[in-house]
Amino acid sequence: MLLTFPQFLTQLRIISTSLIIGLLMMTFIFYFLGGARPHYNFDIFTVIILCFAIVVFYLGFMLRNRKLSELDIIDDLGEKLAEYRATHIMTIALFEGPALMCLVIFFAITQSWLLLLPPLISMYVQFKWLPTQDSIEQQLNLNSQERSRLGSTSPFIPNASRSS
Repeated sequence: MLLTFPQFLTQLRIISTSLIIGLLMMTFIFYFLGGARPHYNFDIFTVIILCFAIVVFYLGFMLRNRKLSELDIIDDLGEKLAEYRATHIMTIALFEGPALMCLVIFFAITQSWLLLLPPLISMYVQFKWLPTQDSIEQQLNLNSQERSRLGSTSPFIPNASRSS
């Protein structure tokens, strides 16, 4: 099944927004179920978890940049956008994982305020990376012919990418 660009953009924005809302919902659910008595302890467990989150965030940035640079060699716009979708979803998932882990550990174990930083960073990055037509055009370095094709009403984007 092929998608038009507006359908593609709507699909990608729904996925991105639902991941952000899911992170917020988990925060509120954990807070109301268990409550929080946050404090400013800085134990080794908190440091290890924060270091893990930082490493995964860094890998997410690096992977996103590498995958976006690899998209320049794809000639077909439909395939390029399908690969962009796969890259975008994989990247925001890399930001979602450590954020959820930090929330669980914050509310269940340590209740150190420092463990709320990764979820906040994750939400900020995901909001910043919400796909728009302009951001996609810039990130993929689309030429004028490809930009004009985004406005067409004929479907040309595959519903799933080739590589996973």
